[in-house]
Amino acid sequence: MVLLQQASAIHSEMLLASEPVHRRFCEKHGLRFTLHFGMGRWDTPADAKVGCILEELKGVRLDDGLLWVDADALIVKDFDPLLELGGEDLRMSFVRGHFCMGVMMLRPAAKVLNWLKDVGTDHCGIAAAKLEEHRLFPHRLGPEFNASPDDAKAVIKHWYGREKRKALTEMQVEAKRVFNAVA
Repeated sequence: MVLLQQASAIHSEMLLASEPVHRRFCEKHGLRFTLHFGMGRWDTPADAKVGCILEELKGVRLDDGLLWVDADALIVKDFDPLLELGGEDLRMSFVRGHFCMGVMMLRPAAKVLNWLKDVGTDHCGIAAAKLEEHRLFPHRLGPEFNASPDDAKAVIKHWYGREKRKALTEMQVEAKRVFNAVA
């Protein structure tokens, strides 16, 4: 399994803040850890996210998977990603009444790949609608997999929608806390 993250601009600083925690998580679970900085050959951050996922899935076996964690998210409690994915091709966080691409576990099944290609740059607003169009019915990850930074039950905390500098500072503090707690 692969843990994949991608970011540009200030989100790159968030990747650097989370890297030691996520690298340790990957070592513990035998995951390959892949970071992409910048947008590469893509024009928008949304294109870069979907493009990186599609490229990385090329090297993933069907019985394995990929864990996507947004750059402004941090794994704060241990879990087994393959066990959590189970036999599903796609598990997604479910936030405020809709599926969210902020935290996903997926396999390179044809339906998943076709959905990702179709979502493209519209991933924020269109992804949930496109799921049904592709007859792809993801299983929900529990709310603890895309939780607010103040949620005590969080497995993955997400600073989405917060002022970027404040979010970065909070995430750096939390990453140090998590890293030191496991040491």
